[in-house]
Amino acid sequence: MLLALRNQLKRPLTLVFVSLVVLITGVVAADYFTGLPKTAVATYVGRDACVECHQTESLAFKGSHHDLAMDVATDESVIGNFNDVVFEHDGLQNRLFRDGDRFMVHTEGPDGEMQDFEVKYVFGVDPLQQYMVEFDRDPEASEDEIGRLQVLRISWDTQRKEWFYLRPPDVPEKLEPDDPLHWTGVAQRWQTMCADCHSTNLKTNHDVETLTYHTTFSEIDVSCEACHGPASLHIEMARGNSLFWDRHHGYGLAQLKGKDATGQLEACAPCHSRRSVMDADYQAGDPFCSHFNLELLRGDTYHDDGQIKDEVYVYGSFVQSKMFHKGIRCTDCHDPHSLELKHPGNETCTSCHQHAAGKYDVPSHHHHAVGSEGAKCVNCHMPHTTYMEVDPRRDHSLRVPRPDLSVSIGTPNACSSCHVKDQLENISADKRESLGLYQDWLLAASEGDEEVADAISKTDQWCDEACEKWYGHNRQTPAHYGEILAGLRTGDSAIVSKALRYVTEPPEIAPVLARATTLDELLQSGRGREAISAAKTVLKDSNEHPILRATAARVIGASSPSDAVKILT
Repeated sequence: MLLALRNQLKRPLTLVFVSLVVLITGVVAADYFTGLPKTAVATYVGRDACVECHQTESLAFKGSHHDLAMDVATDESVIGNFNDVVFEHDGLQNRLFRDGDRFMVHTEGPDGEMQDFEVKYVFGVDPLQQYMVEFDRDPEASEDEIGRLQVLRISWDTQRKEWFYLRPPDVPEKLEPDDPLHWTGVAQRWQTMCADCHSTNLKTNHDVETLTYHTTFSEIDVSCEACHGPASLHIEMARGNSLFWDRHHGYGLAQLKGKDATGQLEACAPCHSRRSVMDADYQAGDPFCSHFNLELLRGDTYHDDGQIKDEVYVYGSFVQSKMFHKGIRCTDCHDPHSLELKHPGNETCTSCHQHAAGKYDVPSHHHHAVGSEGAKCVNCHMPHTTYMEVDPRRDHSLRVPRPDLSVSIGTPNACSSCHVKDQLENISADKRESLGLYQDWLLAASEGDEEVADAISKTDQWCDEACEKWYGHNRQTPAHYGEILAGLRTGDSAIVSKALRYVTEPPEIAPVLARATTLDELLQSGRGREAISAAKTVLKDSNEHPILRATAARVIGASSPSDAVKILT
């Protein structure tokens, strides 16, 4: 009887339990499937909407180079000395002064006359700050619109705390007002040269009829949504009551995390690369190659072996590296919000490159005194080149120094970048002052200075012999794509067969940017038939990297645009 009673009691409890499970399952399912419309479009909301949940990240971001990428000229943002200072360059007596709350500069205008101009905006914070003047503002423009901005070449060195003139490379003479490189010329125009990488959600809004600008942005600097994408959907979901992110839109932001590093790298690449724009309607999360053409390893911007020469902004270097092909991403070394390195000194490298026997950060590896400049990982594997007079930037191709390549094809190497100064006493006294940086030596040699070229050659040879002595038979001197590019550029017909094989090498052996450059150089060197054949082979593989496929299409298109269209479609 008790057993029967117990069974009778169990049935309602079981029914209640099952009903609850069904109800909860239904509610959860309804919650999951009742999401945002698939067609919902995110909009920009500004960083203040992010701070509510992301206070730690916001604090790290505050004061970073992204935070200070651009600002209105105020007492807080202007670093330069405007206390009625006279600064001379090219025979011009420029004056930097205050007019009440306004920051002013008396300098040569577009008509060649000395005039007073108001500095409206500042650009950057370290190691230099630049200043911008507004022209041609439409009197009917709204407050949030900006007219044509011109960037002054008179700049503030934040390290030395002094004014300097940011002279264009290889232009020692005074710039005339009608020169595009003059500070009032198109080459110094904010909208066409700098704006899209220093502000968030920038819209140039150039009126072709009135030839005026009505430029807008959602935030003046490089803020949260410049990297994460417009956040309105994310904010809406975060403030909602759902148990899930949205099944159509994920968490409503660009995918910067996960096992695949591509999303994060391509969020950084648009501003940290030298590229041309195909489609200006880019926002974070879009594929890089759908909007931009990454510049190849051109001889005027890179050395033959892919080391940086002109300003190329990191990404083109990094995609050549083993790090890139191993899935390393920017935030493995840099904090994504403060932008500072995560570790001090050599720990940036040894935090990953650990070895039980201390293989790397020891004199037996680098052969320099502990704590010296030569013992720093970056000075050997990421040598710097100085741009904008005062801004040293490191080569992110992260390579082993190859003085043997310097000897054979004339490329730079990190060893010689320090030791070439040992040759200074053998250089004519009148030249020594102009040879402050390694790049000055390289430039002088490239312009035909035989004395400097001979000094570099001797240094390269000495460094090569030192490496041979240090590392002996264990020294790694594998074949390098620099030898192929150098051969193609000097007309060495014997290198063509190697070049053709290299174009189709797998990416783990041959960096895609080097392969694409090799294909392009085959065409440029008069090997059009071979280049087109190789390009057709590339385009047969739909899994090939877009950088290489785009180059292949251009190679075929240069000969026959109709053939390129047929192959691609």
